[in-house]
Amino acid sequence: MKILGIIVEYNPFHNGHLYHLEKSKEITGADFCVGVMSGNYVQRGEPACIDKFTRAKMALSCGVDVIIELPTPFASSSAEFFAQGAIKILDSINIVTDICFGAETNNLDFLSKIADVLVNESQSFSYNLQNALCEGNSYPRARNIALEKHFKLDKFKDLLNSSNNILAIEYLKALKKMQSSITPHLIQRLHVDYNSDNIIENITSATNIRNLTKLGDFEVLKTIMPKASYDLFIDELSKNNGLRELNDFSDFLQYKLKTISKSELVNISGMNEGIENRLLRCANESYYITDILTKMKTKRYTHTALQRLILHTVIGIGKDCLDNKLYARILGFRSESKHLLKLITENSKIPVITSVNDFLKQNDFSSNLQDEIVWTDIYNLVSRNLSLRYSGQELTHGMIVM
Repeated sequence: MKILGIIVEYNPFHNGHLYHLEKSKEITGADFCVGVMSGNYVQRGEPACIDKFTRAKMALSCGVDVIIELPTPFASSSAEFFAQGAIKILDSINIVTDICFGAETNNLDFLSKIADVLVNESQSFSYNLQNALCEGNSYPRARNIALEKHFKLDKFKDLLNSSNNILAIEYLKALKKMQSSITPHLIQRLHVDYNSDNIIENITSATNIRNLTKLGDFEVLKTIMPKASYDLFIDELSKNNGLRELNDFSDFLQYKLKTISKSELVNISGMNEGIENRLLRCANESYYITDILTKMKTKRYTHTALQRLILHTVIGIGKDCLDNKLYARILGFRSESKHLLKLITENSKIPVITSVNDFLKQNDFSSNLQDEIVWTDIYNLVSRNLSLRYSGQELTHGMIVM
């Protein structure tokens, strides 16, 4: 039996995701598919536009058999740690045979060679990397420069400036570091970039879908999302009275910065090299998070890295959160694939959680699971529907069965 693993955000699920899912099954010949999905916060350092339970329903309705949550510290981290956490879960449940991910290139062999260089850094590579960092480059740009020199390519930046290529390399890195038996496969993106506003053959980016939603262009949305996903999306929008966005947390950020101690602030994940002083100064000058980000931007820090830093400050993700024990929290499954839950439970090398409440009652388990309850409460506090702001939803929301 072949079981496909995929790593996703589905923010929200659209036709491009459906293409990736169906093509992945075709390429791998998989009998079933297990998805590791970001929860209520996503990799670019933003709240998911709609909650994780609705997005899990979308995935299950469109053909994923089991959805496992990627804990927030990994889901909202850099590409390296995002990939590391997701691959670790897929490898640890011990039933996944193949993984398939998208990239702007179809050259899996070359991406694998890049991953080899990054896993086994040579002295010359490390020297070039440090030199580029000392020149004030951001870490992603510095790494690109070092790789260009290693492979003697002058157009290397074109390959590593695309987010899906970067993630693909990080997935391959993680598989190599873990010496995983999971076989990687690659699908080349043929239509639109991740933040493009183009619509080609009824496929567009999740970014454009969120923009179209804000504009109220629902007739277009119907054509670029699977019907099951669209119906769930519209239902959730009506309940929440709109999408959640990073600026919704501006009050929380201002409160946190006025009450947190300096020692606590410097311990926030991503808070390095005195950037906390710049954050405090810019937050005093501006109220909205988007305005603060504009003022904070430097050559050294990418916009996305600063978004993550601010999100981590708001919800309280410390530098040690990535060191906590991983687990496989099942958000939902398709009823005809119920036997996969038994396989996961019997074979997994990490705890499998089907009920947060029951698990915490029965286990003395030091992990991010307790924090996830609070992070979900904070996420729900920015709902425009006051009746959805109640606490403890992690403890009361059951596993989804479709």
